[in-house]
Amino acid sequence: MELTYLQRMPCVFFLFWGGILAFFGGGLLASDSGWAAGLRRKSRAATWLFGTVFASFAATILVGLISWGYGIWLSEQPAYVFEQAFHENPGANIQLLHAHASSFIDSAGITLSFQTDRGTFDRLRPEKLRQATLEEYRYAHVYFEKWWRHPTEATEIWIKRPRSADDSDAIIMTWDADGIVQYDWSSLQ
Repeated sequence: MELTYLQRMPCVFFLFWGGILAFFGGGLLASDSGWAAGLRRKSRAATWLFGTVFASFAATILVGLISWGYGIWLSEQPAYVFEQAFHENPGANIQLLHAHASSFIDSAGITLSFQTDRGTFDRLRPEKLRQATLEEYRYAHVYFEKWWRHPTEATEIWIKRPRSADDSDAIIMTWDADGIVQYDWSSLQ
């Protein structure tokens, strides 16, 4: 029985990160061992060579961790996530409430909540969305952040479902009478 793409995804995840961990972990271990052997044998060349390799591996790991941490921090900044979603800065008439962005090798997602007027909502709403019912919303959504406010009968719901492998964008955008807009975009490439 052949596995579907989504069933194989955890395997790809572990192989990808396991390979990176093995490369850097093995490099650190080997260079540290060579450096220690050079110290024990009082070989300046071996100590210098393996010490340089060890410092390079350690610096690369440190830069990677700092970059990763900055990316996580940035993915929770509402103004940054808004710019990624709508390709413009949030105006004075937009009050950003919550945001989360995520991505991995072949997938990405943005979840955003903000308050604005009806005209701005209509301007920001992508043209490819179609109005949907509450029942379609219940069928379409899988998981949202804790702060996501689920729609009621009075909520306007706009949806775009993926149509093919070349068009894998799924979008849900809601509008409530109190001006709360919620936007969820996900894509699997």
